[in-house]
Amino acid sequence: MRAVTLVFLLAIASAPVYAQPAAAIAPAAPPASAITDMDAVVVSGVQPGPGMWKVSKGDHVLWVLGVQSPLPKNMDWRSPDVEAAIAQSQEVLDQPGLRIGISAGGIFKAMFALPTLLKVQKLPDEQTLRDVLPADLYARWSLLKPRYLANANKDLERWRPVFAAQGLYDAAIRQAGLENGAVAAQVGKLAAAHKLEVTATSLTAQITKPKALAKSFARTPLDEVACFRATLDRLDSDVATTVARANAWAVGDVVEMARLAGHNDVQACIKTISEAEAMRSLGIDHADSRMEAKWLEAAESALARNPSSFAMLSVPHLLSASSYLARLQAKGYVVEAPQ
Repeated sequence: MRAVTLVFLLAIASAPVYAQPAAAIAPAAPPASAITDMDAVVVSGVQPGPGMWKVSKGDHVLWVLGVQSPLPKNMDWRSPDVEAAIAQSQEVLDQPGLRIGISAGGIFKAMFALPTLLKVQKLPDEQTLRDVLPADLYARWSLLKPRYLANANKDLERWRPVFAAQGLYDAAIRQAGLENGAVAAQVGKLAAAHKLEVTATSLTAQITKPKALAKSFARTPLDEVACFRATLDRLDSDVATTVARANAWAVGDVVEMARLAGHNDVQACIKTISEAEAMRSLGIDHADSRMEAKWLEAAESALARNPSSFAMLSVPHLLSASSYLARLQAKGYVVEAPQ
């Protein structure tokens, strides 16, 4: 039966940090004196994006493109190297993520169920953000809301902090001239043009009782203050860095990407949602480690089966000390960063 699928928590950041076995994965950074801050002006026009990481064993190779989000809104991404790599490959690995769908009953049941699910974004018992947030956080929210959400619906004050924080962050990113990139969609079109199999690497969960799940989520107390505080901290200090990351990706500056790659501040929000009892009931707890294991299994299988394969990974999954490619390198695969 047809199902409506909600893409939920795509590209979850890696969790534990461990020693990187070799320096070949990330490019060497220049001395601090050689680094200059990028302007907060968002690049536009045709841009190539970064080069690809090369994973090999014997004469089999897996080309890996680092995917950054958000990206400049007015950028036109075109990479002849990526197009050539896909053209010569036999398989494409989709970007890892987590997908939650509504099963059984077809499209009409799903349509009726979705409004019920969406009600979980509201606070229970007519509470507002002023009632549930510490006074200092609510004061910061009151200053930032008119700056980024001047035309927001008044119902936003009744949203649970984790959803209000996400709405504020999304608005700030749009205001900065960024948006979630369409790189994955373009890769999908290239794969389809070459009639290539696209291997899904996402975890999936099916919702069979949406009303029960929504009620469970609505009555579950969540520790949302950490998520809310991290988001406001990011708005105060990191929007410019987010622009710089997007610019670095667009122009293919891998050294700058590595310099700007740091802890993913949305991790606190991801943890808040994924550890809710309603989410655990779907069997998606510990999603980050399970997602990593699924991608690594798919990558090793593709390397064993195909002379050439192509994959996508988020930049944190490429450049963190606990990167997916570091795991492959520890298993004996040769990993080369783009020059």
